[in-house]
Amino acid sequence: MEQLSGELKKAVPKNKVKKKETNDICTNCGLCCYLPDGSPCKWLRWKEDGKSFCEVYETRLGRYLGQGFYCEDIMKVVTLYKDCPYNELKMEKAIKDNE
Repeated sequence: MEQLSGELKKAVPKNKVKKKETNDICTNCGLCCYLPDGSPCKWLRWKEDGKSFCEVYETRLGRYLGQGFYCEDIMKVVTLYKDCPYNELKMEKAIKDNE
């Protein structure tokens, strides 16, 4: 699991956007579905084409993942993941919210 660090990671506040906006840009890479120790969420699954999916997607939010973590909406997670389209959306939203 590769995460970006530094000032960008710290600068992005937690934001809310419309669910449709966020679901439309997901590439199903699965990077956001790993715990800090690098272990995958127990509901993370992989398709034959290499794309990931959540086995309990519709009821995932708020589920306990272990190690003191719960599943959250990607737009509430401050971490930026390598090549993730959510990074740009989070930054745009952060700039707009701080204007």
